Amino acid sequence: MAIKVLCADDSKQVLVTLARLLSSDPEVEVIGQAEDGEQAVRNVKNFAPDVITLDLKMPKLDGLQALKRIRMISAAPVIMISSFTQPGALAALEALELGAYGFIPKPVSGRMEDMIKMSDELIRLIKEADQAAKQQRHNYPPGIITRNTGYGSADPESKFNGNLSPAVYSQLSTDEIDSFRAIAIGCSSGGPITLLKILPLLPESFPWPIIIVQHMPKYFTAYFAENLDRKCSLRVKEAVSGERARKGCVYLAPGGYHVKVAKAGEELKFVFDGEIDPVFGACPSVDVLMESVAARVGKKAVGILLSGMGMDGVEGLLKMKQAGAVTVVQDRASALIYGMPGRALESGAADQVVCPQDIPNFIYHSARMRALEKKADSSSPTLS
Repeated sequence: MAIKVLCADDSKQVLVTLARLLSSDPEVEVIGQAEDGEQAVRNVKNFAPDVITLDLKMPKLDGLQALKRIRMISAAPVIMISSFTQPGALAALEALELGAYGFIPKPVSGRMEDMIKMSDELIRLIKEADQAAKQQRHNYPPGIITRNTGYGSADPESKFNGNLSPAVYSQLSTDEIDSFRAIAIGCSSGGPITLLKILPLLPESFPWPIIIVQHMPKYFTAYFAENLDRKCSLRVKEAVSGERARKGCVYLAPGGYHVKVAKAGEELKFVFDGEIDPVFGACPSVDVLMESVAARVGKKAVGILLSGMGMDGVEGLLKMKQAGAVTVVQDRASALIYGMPGRALESGAADQVVCPQDIPNFIYHSARMRALEKKADSSSPTLS
């Protein structure tokens, strides 16, 4: 059965073109259109679409206002269509916080070849969103209420209880700080809202650099970094090629570039590679980052894989584990999409399953455990 799609845009010409391009795929059927936000909300009630596309700039109700109302009446995934402008990018990021599945940039040129290119990506996103929605319905059917009780609420593999006082954040010893040199995080759909559950909890004294690959179009990652920076105690910025990774800073891989780490004396620096093809359709790639962290940092790293569809990051996290790093995935109950973390769990790449709010404590807890293990090893008698 074809995926039923409702499209909303203030331009009738764009709607006609979009409907024709999307319907060229036999797995997609455009069942309704809307030229303003109020009509979009009415048509969601009337047509019960599987997936909804919303333009951000519409009369009567703009995309964000329409999204808020749609979220009250439908669980169908919503994909926002945004311009490359700063207001458009910021609104798209706000839409993710309001529950949108994802967003896609609208071509500035309006040329047909650019519209076709956008529609190809939109079709891929529509199929991904529909698959994710079906997965959620399968995992949590109507009438089944899940309760997030902290670490691993929905996963029997859970072990960490998360019951550490926030006061311990500033009490790490030198040996505990020396346990790690970098934290690598990978995420895709559902990642932005998950990162907002983790990064603002970290104190200004956080003693390691954090390097994040979030699948996001070029130019939008800069605005996402600025948005995170306003909400966090830590400095959050886009990574720059050749820049050294400083402790207590969060670095976001820019869209369109694969990011690796290389040694720079006692520190790490960023190396960009734009020549590598997209990995699992993504650039930047989680695998590329994590494989470089495994090779350059080894056991003194933490690898974290969050919500997202597909396989990117699974092999990278496995290589980090094989190098001795601490590896963790987000729990199923809190993830919008359990593709990447679920596949990593199945492959044996993850040591632990942790809900987002417990990840900061888990990192500190792991540093303490590493320091204790090192102390125990050094004090053990050696056989002559």
